[in-house]
Amino acid sequence: MLAAMLVALVLVVSPVATQAQRKEKGQRSPQLYTLVGALTKALVGTDTLTLFAPTDAAFSRSGVSLEDLTPAQLKQVLAYHVVPGAGVLSSALSKQQMVPTAQGGNLNVRKDANGVVTVNGAKVVYADMIQGKAVVHFIDQLLVPLLVSA
Repeated sequence: MLAAMLVALVLVVSPVATQAQRKEKGQRSPQLYTLVGALTKALVGTDTLTLFAPTDAAFSRSGVSLEDLTPAQLKQVLAYHVVPGAGVLSSALSKQQMVPTAQGGNLNVRKDANGVVTVNGAKVVYADMIQGKAVVHFIDQLLVPLLVSA
């Protein structure tokens, strides 16, 4: 079910746009309260989090078949995209930081001089979507941790 919810983040994204920039253009942000609620309940136990959500194109390019993953591996992949405990806006990021994920691994988050943010090399294509206490950033690649068979 969580996989379906994460895959359901179907968006046609433009180059990096923040929620504020979308509001200026009169565009509405999609609501992801159900997804954030599911992640909260299943993975992190807090609704204060940062989610790096891969687009459908990112899933397609990844070569990872979600159907081939065990439930435990799928949970690891999903949890690797979640940073619990803080809803972090892109404006609050420093040049480089390592952030712990709900999966237990770390993500290498970088922001260049032009404000372009990458996460383990994946580019943030839509930043700062606020969903309650959570902040969602859409990325152009699926983040895959070292998976443990289960």
